[in-house]
Amino acid sequence: MRYVIVGASAAGIAAAEAIRENDASGEMTMISEEDSYPYARIFLPLHATGRLDLERFYIRPPGWYDENGVDLILGDRASSLDLPNRRAILKSGRTLPFDRLLLATGARPARLGVPGEGLYGVTGLRTVRDSEVVRRRISWAREMGRVPHALIVGGGLVSMKACEALVDAGVECTMVVASRRVLSRMLDEEVSSLVEERMKERGVRVVLGVEVSYFGGDDGSAERRSNDAHPESPESGEPPDGLTYAVLSTGERIACDIAIVGKGVTPDAILFYGLDGIAPPEGPSPDVGIPVDERQRTVHPDVYAAGDVASAKNRQTAKREIIATWLVAREQGRIAGLNMAGVDAVYEGGIRANAASFFGIATASVGDVAARGSRQREYVVSDRPGSYRKMVLDLGPVRSDGESVIQGKITEKTPTDVTGTPTGVVMAGRIGGAGVLRRLLAEGRGGEEVLRAISVDAVGYPVAVWNRLYI
Repeated sequence: MRYVIVGASAAGIAAAEAIRENDASGEMTMISEEDSYPYARIFLPLHATGRLDLERFYIRPPGWYDENGVDLILGDRASSLDLPNRRAILKSGRTLPFDRLLLATGARPARLGVPGEGLYGVTGLRTVRDSEVVRRRISWAREMGRVPHALIVGGGLVSMKACEALVDAGVECTMVVASRRVLSRMLDEEVSSLVEERMKERGVRVVLGVEVSYFGGDDGSAERRSNDAHPESPESGEPPDGLTYAVLSTGERIACDIAIVGKGVTPDAILFYGLDGIAPPEGPSPDVGIPVDERQRTVHPDVYAAGDVASAKNRQTAKREIIATWLVAREQGRIAGLNMAGVDAVYEGGIRANAASFFGIATASVGDVAARGSRQREYVVSDRPGSYRKMVLDLGPVRSDGESVIQGKITEKTPTDVTGTPTGVVMAGRIGGAGVLRRLLAEGRGGEEVLRAISVDAVGYPVAVWNRLYI
């Protein structure tokens, strides 16, 4: 059996592991368009600020690939697929025959679509190349005798971690967010406000409800030199000129040495939509990827997809969508790998879940953490210093008189008097038990059971006892 895996991050490596567990002799090739060994992107902000060497966050040691019979091709990209002849054609011209193919191509940063976006110094933070751009710009500003200034565009998880790392490295930061609060897709208003206040305490200027209109260069141009065209190291003797300012939708002009754009991602599905009979979606959308069934198969036999490019079942809603988290990518990759190797495995569906610390505030969210309309209610379980926990309940269908069929009664005095279906949980401060809550919500457990779990201070709670009670 010949396996080809296009993409070498969480989903691709999980698939390779599952394949090798069940097929010790099959030929396996993995393709990565980056020149370095596969790494965990979440650590790129620490690499960009010089706090963490790349080798420290490889997903697997360099020797792992040879030890497991994986032919890892670096610095190349699958440019087309010849399905009738079962071949993947690479950009380099190399042709790879396959019996089973996995598309784990991930996602690419969404573009702003504004003038000057191609200037050197305007970058995302999803690759080592992006990280090196940030490093060079910081170094250059300091060589010029000034404190570097970074403009962070977007208030999502990647933008927040980039901002935090830059502040820790002594870089002045301004964050511009189109919505009315930071981390609006991950946290509720209370926790978002808590994080925002901490950011301001650390010297970050946060500008909400505003967008970037255009970027400008040091000669007044809106387009000069792209990041890709710039030499790879500051030792080349050529100064990393380019971006010097950005103009906001309010007309304000902000001087900056680097602009990190974190406005979401779009699935890298161009390889799939280039196939005969597959129409591409109309316009980029974070919700459009490669549709897969419960075994991670696409509409083409023996072609699978997993990770940030795959549109799979959301276990809570039963709808197909992309859930771009590391854990979901690992789960989908493993299911795809098992089926590619001939083991029948079903993906039960993913659930949105994130846990991260922002400027010293530990946070976690599971499911949908915002109440939407009269059908849903929010219940703050804990709001004492150092601990915030909230559950969102769906009270069921709405009657003709506009009231919910289930009248949820939630009070502090009767914390177990809860009727309804939990749809989300958000926590800050003490976030122990987030993994357990993810499982409970994924399994559709009732409000009383989830409330009981979220009400327990899991910090220091014996794991064996916790699992026995709540799993």
